[in-house]
Formats: sequence, C-alpha cells, structure tokens
Amino acid sequence: MKKILNFDSTLVLTIALLIFSLTSCGKKSPEDEIPPCEQPPNVIRDLFSFTIKDKNNPQIAIVGGLFSQYNTDSIKLFDDDFSINNSFKIINNGLYFNYINFPKDSVAYQNKIYKRYFLVLNESDVDTIQAEFKLDYVEKCFVTQFESLKVYYNDSLYYDNKKTDGYPYLTFFK
Repeated sequence: MKKILNFDSTLVLTIALLIFSLTSCGKKSPEDEIPPCEQPPNVIRDLFSFTIKDKNNPQIAIVGGLFSQYNTDSIKLFDDDFSINNSFKIINNGLYFNYINFPKDSVAYQNKIYKRYFLVLNESDVDTIQAEFKLDYVEKCFVTQFESLKVYYNDSLYYDNKKTDGYPYLTFFK
C-alpha cells in the first residue's frame, strides 16, 4: 500500500509540474516584449518623391500637372553610368524614383556613398540630382533607413539631415 501511495503522490506531483510548465512556458515578461513598429518607412522599398516648380511662381509645377513646360512622356532619368533608371515615374506633378540598388549599394551601411542622376527634361535641358547618404538597419522593425542624407538639385543643397526615417518629399525650383 505504501508503494501505491508513493506512486500516486509522484504521479500527482509530475502532473502538477507538467501543467505548471505548460501554462507558464509561453508567457513573457513585459521587458521581453518588442514594441510594435508603426509601418516605418523603408528606403529599400519606398520611392524618393519631388516636384519641380517655377522659381518665379512657386505655386506652379513646371513638370507634370496642368502647366507642365515639358512633355512628360519624353522625360527620362539616367543613373550616373548613363543607364536608364527603371524605377522613375511621373504621376500628376510628382516625380518618383528609388536611388538605392542592392546589393551594389550595401556598402552604404559602412560608408557614405555618392550618387548622381541626370534628369533629361528635353534634348536641351538636363538637370542633375545628387544624393549623399549612409544607411542604417533598424533591427527591431526590420527596415533600412537613412543614417544621414543630403540631396542636391543642380548643385544646390536642398536637404541635409541625420537619422532620416524615409525619403523626404522635396520641392526643387528651376
């Protein structure tokens, strides 16, 4: 009889430990919780967007829109090696493109890199857009953002910022 009681108490203790371990195993303390990300910008996936406006009349977009001075079907964007930038789009008076190309630009996680683009508005009007940036991988949200970013349009500095969450929306004047 003593053996049966020993066996019963051992069985009850084993079941209690099993139930305790199963119910507490999946619980985490508040310190273990990773705060949710609110869809942060990801410069690998997102597009840089800008407008070009008349410097004498800043309300008027001169590329795209109703008062466009250029045929938007013929406007092209070329990378600094003169290859066409396939991400380039014009929607209404907004111009969009991505200037980060992986794996080629992965060096930007360690060093600043410089990129130049040629915006061909027509045969006799070519503008330059330059970007200088260093990338930062935000591990908790699994996104890439800018550690630093400078943007130039025709040699004029339009944007200079550190810890940029995504591409800025810029207005260039011509």
